Amino acid sequence: MSDQNYMPGFDVGEPTEDEMKKTIESLRKKYDIIISEEDAVEYTKLSQEFEQWFLIEKDIDSPDSIIENVAKRIKDHAKQALNQEITIEDARTFAHKIAGANIPDEKERIATNMRAIIKKYQ
Repeated sequence: MSDQNYMPGFDVGEPTEDEMKKTIESLRKKYDIIISEEDAVEYTKLSQEFEQWFLIEKDIDSPDSIIENVAKRIKDHAKQALNQEITIEDARTFAHKIAGANIPDEKERIATNMRAIIKKYQ
């Protein structure tokens, strides 16, 4: 799996040795498997991305959430590129629809990839 599978902008860099050891130990205890170091790297990255999606979902309605940032960009884009004025409420509604469709899909993609790693060792 390459880094291109990870969501752009999410900090899913190379995990530390300690993070990989924790991943290996966690999967050993939970599933009675021992995964390779390479798979530990991938699984740890996926876990980090999964956590970030949950945080976005949890904070989606806070004033400084990604939804607010996207809504502002949608509003600005509509004005500049389309020469249309839209309210921030309409832009926010559109951003929620985008996130509402995207977040579950991203979480499912990650879970599928994590399950695939586990199944290799069962």
